[in-house]
Amino acid sequence: MRVGFGAALIFFAVACGRAQSPADSIALGPAKSCAAGAVWDGIECAVPHAEKSAGDDTSADPQTDKATTNVEPCEGDDCDETALDHAPSTDSDFMTEGLAAYNAHDYPHARNLFYELISKHPNSPHVGDAYFWFGKMFEEEGKRDPSKLHLAAQSFIEAEKYPKATQGPAAMLELGLVYMQLGDASKASLQFAQLRRRYPGSAAATKIPSGH
Repeated sequence: MRVGFGAALIFFAVACGRAQSPADSIALGPAKSCAAGAVWDGIECAVPHAEKSAGDDTSADPQTDKATTNVEPCEGDDCDETALDHAPSTDSDFMTEGLAAYNAHDYPHARNLFYELISKHPNSPHVGDAYFWFGKMFEEEGKRDPSKLHLAAQSFIEAEKYPKATQGPAAMLELGLVYMQLGDASKASLQFAQLRRRYPGSAAATKIPSGH
């Protein structure tokens, strides 16, 4: 089972988050919204799978050969904060509820749900993505508390261990960006180089900062 160290890290972070004040535990940062009929996939806006042609029965990313989950912070009428009408039990339930909480900027609740997914469904294809969203929350919190950037880095490292995760390329990009924020230009450059090699045509690769 590969989730031991990562799950322990996330459990520690979740437990610490419960002890914080609401203001400290909810990250503040710019929200992302897309035009009507499109959603955010961690890197760029994309048409939801449901709107693809009837003859197209695949939801795979041609660059990564992975199914895509298109979710990112949103605002206003573009935000889908719909929660389940039942208590989450399956891995997909925890992911759906966790993303709803994430979009509602209820980060403590999102953390709890993603942790439950990781601990109760360690073999789920959503585990890597759960680590990615942990990283995104810690990265946002790092804008106010730089110590959270180390948790963000570890979360993205864990996400990379799941090559079939939807957010694989995005996790590599975000890890490089976190290294830059931590002042480690060498690690950042290595991370971006790996991203170019593994996903040369991905949207994430086009977001690598110039000079790297």
